[in-house]
Amino acid sequence: MKLRRENIILQSKLSIQGTYISFDLVTPRYIQGYGSIVSVNRIDVYTNQANLEQYTDKGAESVISFLINDWKAFGLPRFLQLDNEASFRGSLYHIKTLVNYLDSA
Repeated sequence: MKLRRENIILQSKLSIQGTYISFDLVTPRYIQGYGSIVSVNRIDVYTNQANLEQYTDKGAESVISFLINDWKAFGLPRFLQLDNEASFRGSLYHIKTLVNYLDSA
């Protein structure tokens, strides 16, 4: 019973705009005459409000730039859902990652 009550409380907290954000990279997309682009997407799970920008690469610098601009415009979310993209999780080969940036901030 306690688990169900906690789940209901969590669901009610997530039903507030800007609380639960899903963040994703869509790669690669090709534009004829231009080349490859990366779409950085942020979706508010409660309202389905989206914010997206396109970049020429999927490096941590692009991701961090997007997040800073997004958080300035829409505020910091309480929960941020990320996928397993190397720019988010880091690796031995990709030293400049979002995880390293947030740890140093």
